[in-house]
Amino acid sequence: MPSMMKAALLAAVLATATNVVQATTITFDDYPASNTTALTDGATFTTDGYHFDLKQGLVYFLNMSSSSGYATNGTTSLDLGGIVDITSVSGKPFSVTSVDLATVFASATSTVKFTGTDINGARTSQTFSINGTANADPYGLTTTPLAGFTNLSSFEMELVYNPDGSAYFSLVDNIVIDDADATVPEPATFATLGLGLALLTGSLRRKSR
Repeated sequence: MPSMMKAALLAAVLATATNVVQATTITFDDYPASNTTALTDGATFTTDGYHFDLKQGLVYFLNMSSSSGYATNGTTSLDLGGIVDITSVSGKPFSVTSVDLATVFASATSTVKFTGTDINGARTSQTFSINGTANADPYGLTTTPLAGFTNLSSFEMELVYNPDGSAYFSLVDNIVIDDADATVPEPATFATLGLGLALLTGSLRRKSR
């Protein structure tokens, strides 16, 4: 086998074996901010290839000034006041790796629970309490890394209410999502990889004789 052909085949095999994970950051910047207009139970919206379903409570799209005592990062964020379920529009599994969080009111504390359901139905949950005085700027959002939310069919964000029914809303922004489907080669990919390796192995054996 000519060396140029072998090099091309090797490149093709390596390209097949390499899985590029596509990352999406959901910013909510395609929605107009308002501190007076809320979405309520049953509302849905779609952004950046992901579908948001408000199961309970209400949400706002906010872009407040930090000088007003509200959290902000200078762009539109989701003001979470209930339960929102996120799914992929394409139906592919996905992973959530981080999210920016803050309590909306600078001097308050809010609690958010994340629950991921993977493609096999297994559930993973993590709860975070966000203290407004600990935010940067001093009222900015803080990036919170997430672990274990992989190969998901859905990702749920829930504002946790106190036993007396009270709660301070949480600001959510910059949800970083990876297309987990890209990390799982299809059967045809394995077949192509196996064929390429077999051809290369056969060529090297003939050359060594």
